[in-house]
Amino acid sequence: MRSESGNRPTPASTADATNRDRPRSDPLSARLKAHTRTHHQRAERTGVVRAIIAGTVTRSVYRRYLRNLLPIYDALEGRLEEASASVELDPLAAPAILRAPALRSDLEALAGPGWSTALTEVAACQRYVADIETATLAGLIGHAYVRYLGDLNGGAVMRRLLKRTLHLPDRHLAFFTFPGIEDKTVFTGRVRTRIDAILPESDYGQALTAAVGAFELNIALADQVSLGSKTGDGTNKQPASLKEQM
Repeated sequence: MRSESGNRPTPASTADATNRDRPRSDPLSARLKAHTRTHHQRAERTGVVRAIIAGTVTRSVYRRYLRNLLPIYDALEGRLEEASASVELDPLAAPAILRAPALRSDLEALAGPGWSTALTEVAACQRYVADIETATLAGLIGHAYVRYLGDLNGGAVMRRLLKRTLHLPDRHLAFFTFPGIEDKTVFTGRVRTRIDAILPESDYGQALTAAVGAFELNIALADQVSLGSKTGDGTNKQPASLKEQM
């Protein structure tokens, strides 16, 4: 846009140029990915998660893992449901993304009706639940990022690995399937967009801190669920990493 007096820009065009030159702030989802990258890598190389990726997990350890994930999802999904009464969270609180019902289905199938008493909770699970229950909205977003982006992006890989190692049918791997999501790529994009829109930038730090804490709790839980036993083949070889899409 030019002024009537020649090539001198108008105030509007000057403002546009200034906005183009000003560094843009990264969206929260991008910051979360960058801020937690090393924690994510550590989580894949720890305890039961490492065993799943390496193909050495046992059914008993996997059942115990599911048992300890359930209270975490119950707490997270309960808190997100409460928050959705005053904040637009869709699709973070949509039925299609909820994992607690799927976990209960898998536990019933793999451990029988007495799973809640037969399988115990580890200390890290209880700390994880307490962290979620006392989290601010920003903290909940950090927790939701870690859990749901991991499930959406890595679930298909984990399902294939468990089918091969434990010879489980699809109906016993409900935790890693999302039958209510037609296009997972599109849905994941919607999750990222919502994460980027919920919080003011002044609250990003709380979300980043919560996400790092969530990974640390995941690492502790994975170790405790595996009971500190050797889950690999006795070598120092690292299992292949899940594709880092979070």
